[in-house]
Amino acid sequence: MGNPTRARLMELGKTQVDLLREIRKRGYPKCTEPYLSKVNNGLNTYQPQAVGIIKLREEILSEWESEVK
Repeated sequence: MGNPTRARLMELGKTQVDLLREIRKRGYPKCTEPYLSKVNNGLNTYQPQAVGIIKLREEILSEWESEVK
């Protein structure tokens, strides 16, 4: 089974870089692509910053999905 975040991004025609830009705009300006990749792959998810990024990621993806529908 693949990564659900990547699958959602592909369905939306978006990339992880698009997601990273939006996460940076919404309060995590120092979030890096390698860190986001680790979080998306289920690593470091216990850290407070990762928890916030996961919540924000879900919010962003849901917004993008509602715009498509």
